Amino acid sequence: METCFRVLEKRDLQVSDVQPGVVELFDYYRYQYKASASYEVTERCTPTEQGPSISDNEIGEDVVTFQ
Repeated sequence: METCFRVLEKRDLQVSDVQPGVVELFDYYRYQYKASASYEVTERCTPTEQGPSISDNEIGEDVVTFQ
């Protein structure tokens, strides 16, 4: 079985020399169930990459945010 979900990225601060990162998810009780994915943040998003604007109030339970 495969489960998909989306992760919202919100840039609060502009930083220089942005580096790629890794997101790791795991089942708290069964650690053998885990997944990881790498990602890169572009310095500037084009309008097609940027997606629709949303406010913090619109973030639902289906969106995972990292701080």
